[in-house]
Amino acid sequence: ASAGMDATNGRGNAYESPVRDTRFGRIYRVYPKGSADDVKPKLANPASLVTALSHPNLFWRQQAQRLIVENQVTAVIPKLKEIVKAGSGADAVHAFGALQGLNALDVETVTAGLKSTRRGLRRLAIACPLSDYLLAETFAGSGALVAADARELAEIFAALQRQAPSEAVGRLLHATLAANLK
Repeated sequence: ASAGMDATNGRGNAYESPVRDTRFGRIYRVYPKGSADDVKPKLANPASLVTALSHPNLFWRQQAQRLIVENQVTAVIPKLKEIVKAGSGADAVHAFGALQGLNALDVETVTAGLKSTRRGLRRLAIACPLSDYLLAETFAGSGALVAADARELAEIFAALQRQAPSEAVGRLLHATLAANLK
């Protein structure tokens, strides 16, 4: 009994009580006064799916990416590659993810992702297996790896372990560790 009430914990440790409502639920959407509703995009054709990748709402961007991959919309591959190469907005991250889901990434697109100023796009590109042999040359600067922050450097280290051992990468890793231990 909790707080003088006869209740137990049921399935999934859910609180069971005779006063608990189990039939209805409430979902509230709270907006500031005077704000407009989000525009719901029409995700009907390939062009609308590509346009939805730049929607201000993450939900619609993810749905567009998912639909491109699930429906294997290969007609949009050239447009997706253009978006990744421009690499300035959130749409580039979703375009890269869609290309990865379609197995349509190429070295040029992955290189554009690695050189992007957008952290999310660089992160996806670093994790992509196609980037394995591009990492050392892309992030090498003055004999050591150069990354935006410690987390990105750790991601590069983790990605470099996927490739076969080499003298050049070993020297690069040693120089990077020596530079960061000072």
